[in-house]
Amino acid sequence: PDGTTVLRQSQVKFALRDAAQNATNVTVFGQLKFETAGVYTVEVLVDDVMKLRFPVPVAIVQPPAGAQPAPKKDPEA
Repeated sequence: PDGTTVLRQSQVKFALRDAAQNATNVTVFGQLKFETAGVYTVEVLVDDVMKLRFPVPVAIVQPPAGAQPAPKKDPEA
């Protein structure tokens, strides 16, 4: 949320033969840990020029009253 720290980065090479074409690229950031609540951003750059910026609000949510904690996994299993 500080607006400068990069948590993860992905680079995908693609080509468009003409301006009428489009491309869809999907990136999965597994095990990404958000240390603090706040608004993070996902930025999409093409040839080092920012084209899109998506806000990703992250909040700390308390479990509802009476909720059971998730069972712990047995590391021996």
